[in-house]
Amino acid sequence: IDFSFGANVSNKVFLGASLGLASFKYTSIEKTNEMGLYINPSNNVTSNYNVDYTRNFNSNGSGINLKLGLILKPVNEFRIGLSFESPTWYSVTDNYKDYVYDNKQSYSGKDSYPVEYKLNTPLKLNGGLAYFFGSKGFISADVGFVDYSNIRFKSNDNTVSQTTNNNIQKNQW
Repeated sequence: IDFSFGANVSNKVFLGASLGLASFKYTSIEKTNEMGLYINPSNNVTSNYNVDYTRNFNSNGSGINLKLGLILKPVNEFRIGLSFESPTWYSVTDNYKDYVYDNKQSYSGKDSYPVEYKLNTPLKLNGGLAYFFGSKGFISADVGFVDYSNIRFKSNDNTVSQTTNNNIQKNQW
């Protein structure tokens, strides 16, 4: 969801700003069946086994960002554009659950692994030039910059946060 504002100053300067509210939800379900023969090493008695595993993963997050834009029109044929998008500051909750059923389909276990963390996406800068040939057409050039090394991860576990941020830094081109 974006809340936006725009302004026109004498048809020469055009301004825009927006406050963005971002959210996401991701769900994954994985089901696995394992069948086999178990041999007890103490007495060599064999038995069949049949186990079903269900793994649920849910990720929910919400965040906020700011976008600013400017178009300058010094003469009717020429335009200069600039835009800035702040990082999106996310709060994320992931939850991973395991369910295990034995061969009689009786419930034999459940584990839950909730994790909460903060994630900041990189900021983005864009610029562009355009020249209009009356009503016959135009030519434009645009350039964008995104610094992915500025992605930041923060959890309650400082070792995990530092390792994750170091890995982000190492994987930059």
